Amino acid sequence: MEKWHHQDKRIAAYKKADLDDIQAHDLVIRATDVGMCNNRLIPPVLSEWRKPKNSASEDRNV
Repeated sequence: MEKWHHQDKRIAAYKKADLDDIQAHDLVIRATDVGMCNNRLIPPVLSEWRKPKNSASEDRNV
């Protein structure tokens, strides 16, 4: 149970960390550099950032 508490705290912190477009683009490239995001996923990830399909994703945060 304690394990999930840490995850909840991390997610809450991410929601408080606002990003602008430049920071979001940098994050995607850094994620690609370390193998967390495949090159093919860059266009759909950025498209989702620009026009989120889910209203929960409309906030500009991590």
